[in-house]
Order: sequence, then C-alpha cells, then structure tokens
Amino acid sequence: MTDTQEKYANKIAKLLAKAESTSPEEAEILIAKAQELMAQYAVEEAMIDAARGVERDEIEQRTVVFTGNNRAELADLAWRICQVNDCKVVQWQTTVVDEEGRKAVRVRRNWRSGQYEAEVTNRKKAIKYEITGFRSDLERILLLESSLRLQAISSLTNWWRDEGKAQYDWETYSHKVRIKQEFLEGFTNSVHSKLQTAKRTGQQAAVKVEAKRTHATDESAGESVALVLRSRKDRVDDWYDKHYGKLRKGRSSYKQSLSGSAYHSGTAAGARADVGQSQVRGRKGLNR
Repeated sequence: MTDTQEKYANKIAKLLAKAESTSPEEAEILIAKAQELMAQYAVEEAMIDAARGVERDEIEQRTVVFTGNNRAELADLAWRICQVNDCKVVQWQTTVVDEEGRKAVRVRRNWRSGQYEAEVTNRKKAIKYEITGFRSDLERILLLESSLRLQAISSLTNWWRDEGKAQYDWETYSHKVRIKQEFLEGFTNSVHSKLQTAKRTGQQAAVKVEAKRTHATDESAGESVALVLRSRKDRVDDWYDKHYGKLRKGRSSYKQSLSGSAYHSGTAAGARADVGQSQVRGRKGLNR
C-alpha cells in the first residue's frame, strides 16, 4: 500500500468508525465525507497512474453473504453502494449453515409424487453477492457497506423500540417482518441519494487537485478525469461481460406496502446516516 493509499484508507476508516458511535446528525456528515474521500481518492490515484503509464490497480472479486428476514433489503443497500462506486454484482440465491446451530422445518414439494414433505435442516436461506471491481474500490466499498449495514440495523432496532412496536404490535408476524423491511427500504433509498451527491462532490474536489497538479484549467482537467473514469468503468464492465455475460437480468420484485409510516421513518433514518428483485434459480446479474 502506498503512502497515499494508506492516508486515505486511514481517514475513511476513522470516519466510518466514528459514525457508528455518534449521534445520527453527526453520523450523516461523517458518512457523506467518507464517500467524498472514496470518490476523490479513486480519481486521484487513477489520474496519477494514467500519467505514469502504469496500472497498479487490478480487477478482483469479493463475496458478501446476507441472511435473515431482511437479507433482501440489506443486499439492496450493498448493491446501491456498489453501483455508486462503479462495481458490478452477481447475486446467488443459496443456503448457509446456521452459525448458532438452530434448526428449522422446511417444507418442500416432491415433484414426482406431488406430495409435500417436511425436513429438519440446520441451513437457512441466504443471498450471496460476488462483487467485481478494482481492488482499491472493493476495499473501500466493503468498509462502507459494513458501516451502513450496522447503522441500518441499529436505526431499525431503535425505531421499532421507540415507535414501531406501539403502532404495529397487533399485526401478524409476517406483517411485522414486512413493515420492518419497508423501514429498511426507506433507509436505503435515502442513503443512495446521499452517496450519489457525495460522489459528485468528491470527484469535483479531485478535478481541482488534478488541475493544480497539471497546471490546467478546471474544464480541461475535468475532461481528462472523465476519460480516465470512463476507461476504468469500461474495464470492469468488459470483465463482467466476459465472465457473466450470459446471465439473464433479474426482474425487480414487487412487495406490497403495509406502512407508509415505516418507510418514511426509514427514509428519515437514512438521511441521518453517515455515508464517510426477482427470484431465479442459480445466479443472476444485478445490472439494473
């Protein structure tokens, strides 16, 4: 890791760590700053490499697994982070062993006999992401995803304790699950908007740095930055298409809304966050 890489990595890590233990208002500022630094760093490193005619960054993959009732919503939050930072995702519907040893009864239909059969299993449903991107982007994305996942769960827990339970305790279990999912959907949409804004701010700051480094105008530096970023994005897209091009796109799934209040509360929580699908067998590309 270069001195510049270490400098940015330390700054981003400190911002996100602080965001997880501070007030919602301060966390919002810290996460936005973290995303700005991620975008600024990506541009600055890419421009320096382009000027030197070298490529130190390589395209790699990372795997992230989501479990529990809210796995689809937390996976969507991760996808938004990847999308903002120009990484690609392939999603697998899978199962994993329950870490706590809990067992559940799963009912399946025997397609030969037409009868339904029950089995006891220690496996639970999961969503697995294979994320493709440049190594430096992946490292920062996973750091941000981990922080935002923690903030999302914490915000949901606090909202349910302070407001949600009193409003919806009479609902059925499945409706309660759906209401909590709506909270997370609102959180994710709000965070996504903040990430996009922070990315633009970070790239604008990087253009200023590039203009100063090359003694060029902001307009000229902006054009150079746009070309380099497009080249990086195209390389990731080409790698993805080469390895996953035959995957059919997943269709967006629809879930009935049960509580506008939960969604709006989640949106408000996402606005305070610090930002520093259809089911198909096998796997699918999330090229939305």
